Amino acid sequence: MDLCARSIFMPWLLLLLMVQLLLSCSGAITPKIHVGITQKIQVTIQNYLEGHQDLTVHCKSKNDDLGAKLVKYMDTYEFNFSLNLFGGTLFFCSFQWPGVCHRFDIYDQERDQGNCKQCIYKIHENEPSRYAPNNNTYIRFPWKPDGC
Repeated sequence: MDLCARSIFMPWLLLLLMVQLLLSCSGAITPKIHVGITQKIQVTIQNYLEGHQDLTVHCKSKNDDLGAKLVKYMDTYEFNFSLNLFGGTLFFCSFQWPGVCHRFDIYDQERDQGNCKQCIYKIHENEPSRYAPNNNTYIRFPWKPDGC
């Protein structure tokens, strides 16, 4: 970058960084990520179907299809990913067992960031639930209303 372009670019960059800092400190915007750090997330899905049935799990994001996995009763399926630096990371899954098919957003960055880095879900017939280590309980979630 030549001297003229640098003398114009640098003050604007400095101004932008100062505005970002002021907005962050005032609470007008809340930073969700740390610059230079890509947060890793692990999702664990545990089959707790009351009828001891096998569970077929098929998870996807906008960019990745993880394929269908068969999870035996009391077994687990795990996958890992990195959060999108600009937000909006979403992994959605279908859960099937004989005669039933449900859908659920297993990781929604807007809902889950800050609540779990290791997201452990128990899949029951009536609902999925996620472990909340802060109070050693499980948070219950509804299935998506439209099925599969």
